[in-house]
This record gives sequence, C-alpha cells and structure tokens, in this order.
Amino acid sequence: MVSILMTLYILVLSMLAAFLVSSLVCMFLLWNRHRRYNHLPGPERTSFFTGNISDLHGEERNLWCNAMLRHALVHGPLFVWWYYYIPVVVISSPELTKHGLITLNLPKEPDSYNQLAYLFGRHRFLGSGLFTLVDHKQWKQERSLINPAFHRGYLKNLVPKFNLIADALVAKLTKVADGKRIIDMAAEFQRATLDVIAKVIKVA
Repeated sequence: MVSILMTLYILVLSMLAAFLVSSLVCMFLLWNRHRRYNHLPGPERTSFFTGNISDLHGEERNLWCNAMLRHALVHGPLFVWWYYYIPVVVISSPELTKHGLITLNLPKEPDSYNQLAYLFGRHRFLGSGLFTLVDHKQWKQERSLINPAFHRGYLKNLVPKFNLIADALVAKLTKVADGKRIIDMAAEFQRATLDVIAKVIKVA
C-alpha cells in the first residue's frame, strides 16, 4: 500500500515538474519572440499572452482594418501588432511594401496567400495569379508580361473609354436613385468593371 502511494506521489510530482518546465520553456520562447520585435514601433501589448487582442473595440473585432488604420495614424506606416503570440507586421506605405517585396525580396507566407487564392481551401477567390504567387521568379516573369498594359501612353489612349463608361454609370444611377430604392452598388461596379475590360480588350 505504501509503495503504491509513493509511486502515485512520485508520478504526480513528475507531472507537475514536467508541466512547470514546459510552461517555463513556452514563456521563454514567447519572451524571446517579443524581444525580437521590440525594435519595431507599435501599440503596447495589453497582455503577455494575448498580445493586443483586447485592444479591439466593438465593430473592430469584425473590421480589423479600422484598428490597423487607427494604429497606423499613431505609430506610422510600419508597426507590429500582436495576435496572441503571433506578431503581425503591418505596412501601409506603398514605398515600404515595394522595398520589402521587390527590392529585398522577402519571403511570403504561403498559407496566408493560399487563403486569398481559395477561401476555406475550396472556393476560388483571387485564384493563382499575381496577387497570390509566392515564387518571386515566377511573379516577376508574369508581371513583365502585363507591363505594357499599364504603360502611361497606352492608358492615356483609354481615358476617353473610361470616361464614357463612368458617365453611363452616373446617368444610370441618376435615374434610379430616388432616395427610396436600394441599389446594389457592388453589382453596379462589377458591371462597369466588366464593361471597361471588354472595351480595353476590344481596343487592344
């Protein structure tokens, strides 16, 4: 009986010791991760473990862009925001974005880009293209193919077409916007966008 109790006692102590050691290791790793990003500006963490999660207020829990914009106005175009133990480096400057993705050719996180390509792993969203490619060499090759389409001289010739489509959209909205009828603007912009694409392809 005594030997059984002693065995259980040793087992419980061993489990507690293992739990304590694991907790200390996890805390050290988390502290080390915090230390690696301490040189970046950003809001102060409200918790060692949950980061800045409690910083989200009301609708910002669903619209994170509002919170990121609020912090960008305070901390500048580059700051770090902590999602629990995961550092989220937010860049809101086109120059810094270009410097990181093009000049420095920093690696892209495949899982994040795959979520943009296919929502929930099934539904096609942005698909496989310039927005979701993580291979810089392939991205550069495909980007060079469409460079002529964004040349200033080419776009300048298309401005009259753009103006006609915009005028047609405004005229249509003027007729139906009576202050009572609900208009699906997303659908209207989609139609206008498809009209622009069709006109551009026809011109090209």
